[in-house]
Order: sequence, then structure tokens, then C-alpha cells
Amino acid sequence: MVRHGVEQGLALTQRRRVAEALVVVAAFYALFVWLRIDQHSVKWFVHLGRRFETAAHTSSKIGPQLGAQSKIGYDGQYYFAIAVDPEHARDYLGFRAGYVYGRPVLPLLAGGLGGGSVRVVPYTLLVIDLIAVLVATLAVGLWLRARGISPWWSAVFGLYPGLASTVFRDLTEPLAFAFVAAAMLAWEHRRTWLSASLFALALLTRETTFPFALAGVALVALEARAWRRPLAYFAVAFGPFVAWKEIVAIWIGRQTQQGITLVPFGGILHYRPLDATHRLIVAVVLVPALLAAVGALVVARRAPVEAALVVVTTLLYVVFLRKNDYVDWGAAGRDATPVVLATLYCLGVRLRRMPFVVALGAWSLPTYLLVAHLFGLNGLMLVTQ
Repeated sequence: MVRHGVEQGLALTQRRRVAEALVVVAAFYALFVWLRIDQHSVKWFVHLGRRFETAAHTSSKIGPQLGAQSKIGYDGQYYFAIAVDPEHARDYLGFRAGYVYGRPVLPLLAGGLGGGSVRVVPYTLLVIDLIAVLVATLAVGLWLRARGISPWWSAVFGLYPGLASTVFRDLTEPLAFAFVAAAMLAWEHRRTWLSASLFALALLTRETTFPFALAGVALVALEARAWRRPLAYFAVAFGPFVAWKEIVAIWIGRQTQQGITLVPFGGILHYRPLDATHRLIVAVVLVPALLAAVGALVVARRAPVEAALVVVTTLLYVVFLRKNDYVDWGAAGRDATPVVLATLYCLGVRLRRMPFVVALGAWSLPTYLLVAHLFGLNGLMLVTQ
């Protein structure tokens, strides 16, 4: 009876911690999103550029009448364009059309909810990303709780500066990794086909989620006694993605993909001697990722899938990242988001967690702000500008 009461108390405490972590993440976004809306407007999050608005003249919805915020803008403008005018947006995207149209879930969802209105879509893009961050935080927290780990670690992901910066730029990462986190939670509860379906949505939101989908296939294969189940899981998770990519390639005329460099650390080394921004990238992106990868190699026998996920994401999104993806902190920080999430799943390994704990601590918002300050940078502005 006493033991049962203790277990109930622990379960209640863990549930409370999930809610507390969620509240902290929600409070951060509520404060700074409201601040940016008050200073600018909801359309500011789209980051429209003059060059983009004048790239073509085929759309009645896209043009100088929108009001550019800078010369070039940022990637959120491309998803906005598809959301408001999916037929003509391609004319404004240039060489990016292949991979932007290859990520249809966010713009189609935002466009559908916003009725394709240039006034309403900025709201739907922002709301979707905000809800997605909270869903990802909740899903990771519930996964950690199921593994007997403090759900407070989920706040590290929800407040990871690289992920936060994507919310302030109307990008696809929040929704994509919300699907990933939900898929991993579904697998934890053995909802196999729900997990595969969520991975399919993740891939159609952003293709950088593919290591997690492959990890899902690997987890199924380790438990299955025959090859049919993992093959079917692979087909459900990857089939829509492959089919859609072919459709886009036929329609656009070419299939553009983002690549990698073949020189280890070639992307960051391109910027030698490193300025303050690139030193910040080394300190709070590159170093913790390498530490997590080393920790993953140590626990590879105990958790081969989780360890492989950390190593693969580190190689793809840190070590072999191109120079264009190291151009500033925002680009490098957002690209490392898969490594942060993968590292959280390695906390499920009961022993030898220290490398993961240290890496996650280095990725945390307080550490980032402190290091940015030491380098003479305004960390909050870098995240929320």
C-alpha cells in the first residue's frame, strides 16, 4: 500500500513537471512574440524581401504592395508565397522552387486555415509554429516521463535558441519536429502505424527529419520477427515523401535538394578567422554536438538506434554542413535542431548520461545567452529578430 502510494506520488510529480516545463516554454514565446507584434506586426514574422517581391509579376497577391522589410528577406517568405498563391509562387522562388514546394505541409495548412488571404496567412503561419513548439515540448516531456526521466529536459528543446529563431521567421522546423516528437511518443506507446504516419507528415514538412524516420524503421526492425513489418513501416513513412518529390520534380522541371560539403568542418572553416558570431556557433552548436556524438559512441551497444541517430545528425547537420549554412548563427543554430532532439532521446540510456547532460546544458537558452554576452553579442536579438 505504501509503495503504491509512493508510485502514485511520483507519477503525479512527473505529470506536474511536464506541465511546468510547458508553461515555461509558453511564457517565453508569449512574451517575446507579443513584443515583436507590438513593435512591428504579425506580417513582420514573414520577413518579406524586395528582391523576392519583384522576382516576377504573375501573382496578384505577391508584389511590392505587401511591403518589404529588407532587401533579401528570409525563407519564411517562400512558405507565405505558396500559402497565398500556390499556383504562381514558383515564379518568385527561382532555384529554390524544388525544395520549397517539396515541403508542402506548413504552407498548405497555413493557406487552408487562412483562406489564402495575404492578411490572414501571417497569423496562421505564426500560430501553427507556436502550437507546434508546444506540442513538441509536450511530446518530448511525455516521452521522457515514460522513461522515468525528468520531463523538465523537454524545455531545453522547446527553448533551444536555434528552434526558437525559426518561430520568429515563420519556418518549417517547429511543425516538422513536432511531428517527429509525436511520432516517437506514438512508438513509445506501440502505436506503430500512427508513428509511421506522423513521420510521413514530418518528411513532407521538412526532409531533414529523415534520420528520425529511418530510426523508426530500425526500431520496428529490431522488434519484428519478419521483414514485412519494417518494410511496411518504411513504405508508410517514406512513400508519400518520395511520391511527392517526383510530382514536384515533374511540375517544376527539376528537383533541387540542399547538399553537404565533403570536407569535415569545411563550412565553418570557410569563415576563418572567426568573428564573434562564428565563435558563438562553435561554442553553442559545434562543440556540444561533437560531445553528444562522442557520448553516443560510448552507449552504442546499449542503445544502437538512439546512438546512431545522434552520430548521423551530427555528421549531416554539423560536421559536413555547407558554408552557406554557417553564414550566421540563425542558419547554423536551426540546422542543428535535429542533433538536440536526438540527444534528448539518448537520455533514455540509464548509464553514462553525462556527455548528453553537458551537451544539452550547452544548448540551453541560459547558456546561449551567457556565451553570446561574453562574445559581445545580443543573444535575444539574434533569436527573436
